[in-house]
Amino acid sequence: MVASIDTEVITFRELKTSFLLHICSNYEKSDLSVRKCLEELVDYHLIPKEIPEKTELTEEDYIEEEERIIREMGGLDEVLDVLNEIDMSWEEFREILSKKIISKKLIENIFYTKVSVSLSEIEDYYSKKYLPSMNNLGVPPRSIIEMTSYIEKEIAKEKVEELLEDWLSEKRKFYKIVFYLSEEDITAIIGIN
Repeated sequence: MVASIDTEVITFRELKTSFLLHICSNYEKSDLSVRKCLEELVDYHLIPKEIPEKTELTEEDYIEEEERIIREMGGLDEVLDVLNEIDMSWEEFREILSKKIISKKLIENIFYTKVSVSLSEIEDYYSKKYLPSMNNLGVPPRSIIEMTSYIEKEIAKEKVEELLEDWLSEKRKFYKIVFYLSEEDITAIIGIN
């Protein structure tokens, strides 16, 4: 056990799988990344408790995340090698992955409906972030019209992340969350590949 949320536990195996198979958003081989991954797992356990909405997962939901993981890890063989190393079946992997997918779907359903992006925000993003980044790369920028949809999604994503962090911070106060992660656990996770 590496953490608990009231009476629910997060096992070393769940953390190791989530870290090594890129379920977590940060998977650089560092102790800070492992700790952040554990915090993400706590959130994946907490979100469904706080949003009682029933979420059904489809095969497409799994496929989207699995394809991302396979792409990031360099191929299906690499994913299967890690599963083999940690003695885990594809079904067990999917069970761990489902917590992230459910949390992601609940967040999208609740928070994205609360976010709006104004034209002035799109214009600011275009002139202050997009244009300078293209200039730094030496790439000719696209027009604001071509980039509007992308920029709107990026701004909405930033706003949702901010709303979510505030919401999670508030919700965490109502749970007894205990971390048991040791330096030996971190070394065992980072040292596998």
